[in-house]
Amino acid sequence: FLGIEKSINEILLGKYSVEERILVSANCGNLSISGLNEVVIHSGSFAQLMRYRLEIDGMSAYEQRSDGLIISTPTGSTAYALSAGGSIVHPKLDVWNIVPMLSQSLSSRPLIVPAEQNLSLQIISGPLDNARICADGGKEYRVPYSEIIEISKSSKSLKLIHPENINFYEACIEKLGWSLDKLKHKKYHFYNLAIIIAMIVTFVTNFGQNNFVTNLVFLKMDVSFNQLIFYSLNKTYLIDNDWWRLITPVFIHFSFSHIIFNCLWIY
Repeated sequence: FLGIEKSINEILLGKYSVEERILVSANCGNLSISGLNEVVIHSGSFAQLMRYRLEIDGMSAYEQRSDGLIISTPTGSTAYALSAGGSIVHPKLDVWNIVPMLSQSLSSRPLIVPAEQNLSLQIISGPLDNARICADGGKEYRVPYSEIIEISKSSKSLKLIHPENINFYEACIEKLGWSLDKLKHKKYHFYNLAIIIAMIVTFVTNFGQNNFVTNLVFLKMDVSFNQLIFYSLNKTYLIDNDWWRLITPVFIHFSFSHIIFNCLWIY
């Protein structure tokens, strides 16, 4: 919260930069939609392919089968397109990030083209009566087969105000975990503290004066006379008495050992 307050104060003092982001627009018949992140055209059916043809500025790019197609802006390259295997695009670039969704072709890959170029998509066939189109994960609209979907840069744009020291790559390091030197980031201080506490507790339960864990190594159970009895080296614990004193440290021991293992695995 202190960082947010500091950034707002700097902006109010005029210490900011303005960044303009493009919007993507899709038109099909009487339908017109636009979005900041992406336009998605898909078959409308889970795990079923549609066939489509893509043209870029009137030139045929490819015809293939896939679950759908994502046309992403640079802003949306770290959104839905990223989860579909798309490239990460710097927000200052003026390009389209075209990402096929689960294509049947093994050679199908994301394609980066200038945003000044217009895209035309014709859906040839699919599993349902109509295909589907939506922008930024919003309302879905039906698109008849053989209709041409025209995708272009919207006449409108989005202007964002940033603090002067904004760093796109630092955001990638923080949100995507790109840095190998993770110890320098504050979010890993929690793991350091968790390891220290877990090691102390594990040490105490192993080598404390009341060493119940050692007793457990020689533990055996007998079920006789309808009574469950726990035996250890120096004492017998009845099921209805204080046997929990023997079991509880075991759970503590292995739980904190598990924490140590997880923290070290994260590193």
